[in-house]
Amino acid sequence: MNERIRELAKKVDACYIPLYDMWQMDTETLEKFAELIVRECVRIGQETSKDIFKMSKKEGDIFEYESHGAEQVVDNIKEHFGVE
Repeated sequence: MNERIRELAKKVDACYIPLYDMWQMDTETLEKFAELIVRECVRIGQETSKDIFKMSKKEGDIFEYESHGAEQVVDNIKEHFGVE
């Protein structure tokens, strides 16, 4: 399992069962876990948008448009999963 996923599972107090090398969580914990993953994706999208925008040399160049496209993806992800 990816270390970041493991950190998020611990953050929501998911129960790790070493004997079976598995994580267990109830519905409420699972929802919190999923929300953290979505928020992480949104954060990465926002950082990417900012990085692209920094490459912009003048108003209206391709990087500015790509930055807006990345922000639209972020907004679509938030809307799709109901995360603010």
